[in-house]
Amino acid sequence: MKILKRNIALLLILIILLTTVNTMAQENAWNEDDLNSFLNQLAEDDNNGPWQKAIYYAGAENLTLDNDVLTFFLRGFTPNVNSLPKLKEDPKGWFDGFFANISEYSLEASLTFEDGNPTKKSITKLKNIIENAASKAKGAFRQQTVKTALLDLLFPIPYKDATTFKKGVISPEFYQWMSLMNVEESQSEAYSALLYAQTNHQINFDKGPHALEYSIKINSPENVLIQGENVAIANISKIQKANSMDVEQIKSFFKQGLLEAAGTLRKSTKETQSFTVDIDQLAIGNINDDYLSFLKSFTLTDSFNQFEEKVRDLPDYPALDFPKNGRISGTTSGTKIIIKTPRDEYARYIQIRSTQNDNILVDLFIRPGGKATVRAPQGMCYLLIAMGNTWYGEDELFGKDTIMSKTDDLEIKSSRYYHTLTLGGVEDGNLRIWDASKDMFKKK
Repeated sequence: MKILKRNIALLLILIILLTTVNTMAQENAWNEDDLNSFLNQLAEDDNNGPWQKAIYYAGAENLTLDNDVLTFFLRGFTPNVNSLPKLKEDPKGWFDGFFANISEYSLEASLTFEDGNPTKKSITKLKNIIENAASKAKGAFRQQTVKTALLDLLFPIPYKDATTFKKGVISPEFYQWMSLMNVEESQSEAYSALLYAQTNHQINFDKGPHALEYSIKINSPENVLIQGENVAIANISKIQKANSMDVEQIKSFFKQGLLEAAGTLRKSTKETQSFTVDIDQLAIGNINDDYLSFLKSFTLTDSFNQFEEKVRDLPDYPALDFPKNGRISGTTSGTKIIIKTPRDEYARYIQIRSTQNDNILVDLFIRPGGKATVRAPQGMCYLLIAMGNTWYGEDELFGKDTIMSKTDDLEIKSSRYYHTLTLGGVEDGNLRIWDASKDMFKKK
């Protein structure tokens, strides 16, 4: 009996000792705050790239201690694309799964403790785990499916090719973008024009998941609106009494003008603009301020109101197509005169008149950015220049918006020579100009 009591006493002492050791181990082990503070310290190592830092700074969850080994889970930013539904068939399901996967704390890691501190060996192992996970995550984001999906969230291609553009067949990705940005269905054509004008969509992952760098060859929203309005005015002004059209008809011309302008603008984009986006903000629908400014500068309502005012101010009679560059009437002999214009949006109707009797020697037309060659007899002359965007003929010129000017007198030399005249904008290139009136352009 004494032996039994002694054994029980020894067993109790052993249990107490083990409990004490275990309690001491628990007291020496780190809690979540301790571990995350340590991970933040490791993140500051200059050798860590942005993806490694993202994993470190995301911290740890689900800590468990077994003897001296602290096991925990890190955020690996792994899309696990193979687990997702097909993007084309279920885009919402794909994105829901994608954002859920990259948010998961599924990367298992551990630290072994000795005397209350993690061992050097376990720290090295942890660093290797995070380095490998960062490399895999970045590689997964670079998969074409992921790149395309993320690009389509901000810069979908509304029309996949020239054929769908001509037919007006808008892509599903663009409709998805409309839903994300809360764009009304009635504005689909206008916003498809804005995005169609942007080209060379790229996304760079080098700066990590919290600094995805989108870039495009940009046509500014302001320029898309300006050029779209110019095209729309050119089209609608050719219709008799366009000024009495109802609002819906005018809107249709405006939208079509934007689309035509976008199709032209996208062929000559040069400037690149970048937008930096945090993947976590993108997941909850918070978009980069620069990107929102880009969209807000597409002042659709104000631009349409301005366009409608211009339509209401159109004359009852229709506009005409621009004549070809060159002579309209007058002499075909004499000294060669080459007239050049700047690359602006103005067409020009020009009369070369004699200073002796103000008779027209030759008149000509030059389309925007063009040049023309005519001939005129030797002697003194001057030029009358009318500028504008919408041509109504030699009597009405460019309508009420015509910009008119008269040059100083100039001498035309004999036909052994030729002259090159360079016109500028309102102040002409190598000619001094003065104001002119519509009456001065009348043909006698």
